[in-house]
Amino acid sequence: MLRLARSKPRLMVDVKQIEVRPDGIYEEQPMEIVDRRVQTLRNREIPKVLVCWQHHRTEGLTWELESTMRRQYPQLFADVADNSNARGTRK
Repeated sequence: MLRLARSKPRLMVDVKQIEVRPDGIYEEQPMEIVDRRVQTLRNREIPKVLVCWQHHRTEGLTWELESTMRRQYPQLFADVADNSNARGTRK
């Protein structure tokens, strides 16, 4: 039982803006960190960040591990360090 697929214009990505490597791989880049939260699992706390990705709108927001994002994209956290330094909260 197949149904007609209807496209949603707000979910479409402009393919002219996407850069595909010669081996056919496309790498999505994060634009900014929108929010933070700490997920509690039994006796463990896991810091997560809400990331806005390059060619997506609000539908492209995903929760990622903060440690992974800091390791792969340290430039996203440069503003956070500067702001906390300016407020005098960082030692």
